[in-house]
Amino acid sequence: MTLNEKQRALCEGHNFDFSGLSAVFLNCTLKPTGTLSHTEALIKVSQAIMEANGVKTELLRPVDYYLPPGVYPDMTEHGFDRDEWPQLRPKAGVRRESSRAPTRDPDSEGHAARHVRAATILT
Repeated sequence: MTLNEKQRALCEGHNFDFSGLSAVFLNCTLKPTGTLSHTEALIKVSQAIMEANGVKTELLRPVDYYLPPGVYPDMTEHGFDRDEWPQLRPKAGVRRESSRAPTRDPDSEGHAARHVRAATILT
């Protein structure tokens, strides 16, 4: 993606240092990689701006992974043979606590993490 003149000027016209940041884009289109996604076209603009500012970026399409439906962080613990979400979760910036506080809703982490549409996560 090529930035337009205004976008390039905005990227070059500041003295902020974003070089220590990274961003993961989750494109939750239903179209697999290699198929045109309008969401990806929008993401590419943001991705190019971030990269022009020294931010390391990665684009993931959850549709390319085996992610069974459910609200738990690992659905293999709930009857599914396979779940690739545990491998994607760290890239998406979602951390699973080793022990949960009894007052916390055990479904909230998995539920929120599995219902992302198009998101940018900066770390």
